[in-house]
Amino acid sequence: MKTLNRSNATRVAILLLAILAASQVAQSQTLVLQLQATNYNATTGVWTDSSGNANNATYAQATQPALAAGVTPNGSPAVHFSGANALGLASSIPVGSYTVLAYIKPATGAGPYALLGGATGSFEYRIYNSKQDDLRQSQADIGTESTALSTSSFNVIDTIVTGTGTSFRLNGAADGTNAANTALTQQCHWRKSHCWQRSFQRVHFRD
Repeated sequence: MKTLNRSNATRVAILLLAILAASQVAQSQTLVLQLQATNYNATTGVWTDSSGNANNATYAQATQPALAAGVTPNGSPAVHFSGANALGLASSIPVGSYTVLAYIKPATGAGPYALLGGATGSFEYRIYNSKQDDLRQSQADIGTESTALSTSSFNVIDTIVTGTGTSFRLNGAADGTNAANTALTQQCHWRKSHCWQRSFQRVHFRD
């Protein structure tokens, strides 16, 4: 997984995005990517990874996302995607089992607004029909949460993807599971957002 974001229309705000990867040790996860809004440079379009892995995200289109000051409940900034925005990661995230967390506010619920993706067969995490949705990119839908996200306030969202299925949480509460052979075949390398505006304050990605 290497691409972080592409936004083709409306808007989304992101305060945090994080990815954790499952290790071979039971119940153990490793933080492999953490993007916090306070570490985004709106002048250069570089979002510095604070996981310690130096997997920085850099804008890959003509217009980089903006940094909106004081838009979250605690007054923190958020990264604001409002149009043809795309961020690419310095290094792809290998195929595996993931936990992905984000703190976001979509301007509209319809979507699709993709947070993570890559080539055909990679893991794609998106908002679609106002809900979290997991895909084996361009091949199959592998799970959708139960409850629609708020467009008037920030949402804490996360998904867990393993070889046998997916699960979702919304604002700390379990919000759906799906047993499926995820069969991911490609690395993740970008985040893209279609037809939305979002503000990210923080993002985590764990193995």
